[in-house]
Amino acid sequence: SKEELVEIGLEVGADVPFFLSGFKSATVSGIGEIIKEFKEEEIEVKTFTPKDIKCSTAEVYRTFRKNYANLMEKNADFAKKLEKLKSKEILQNYNPLELNDLYPAALKLCPELYEYKSDYSFFSGSGSSFFKLKEN
Repeated sequence: SKEELVEIGLEVGADVPFFLSGFKSATVSGIGEIIKEFKEEEIEVKTFTPKDIKCSTAEVYRTFRKNYANLMEKNADFAKKLEKLKSKEILQNYNPLELNDLYPAALKLCPELYEYKSDYSFFSGSGSSFFKLKEN
């Protein structure tokens, strides 16, 4: 069943259940298991992953918990505010460091990521991929 696939997927990674959902856009919470479809116009993005930088997901999360976990309550309120906005509005109006809790931890672990943050300002997950809105 889809529910069983989600449970298995969570063991692989927190983002896997979203991809199993089949939704083009969704609000995802918990550790990836709470998925609510979000209807919106599709956006196009360009992605880039530096080949020379490897961010260990485990290390990024460890660094986050050690140095930034105190921000989680503040960030939870911020996330609730963002839930009602379209992706394009969010990407056009908010600072990339605000939009990914793990970005500061990844920058702390891999300062060479700073080199890429101006061209591809949004950081995906625990890294090391970046993305930006694709220009028409």
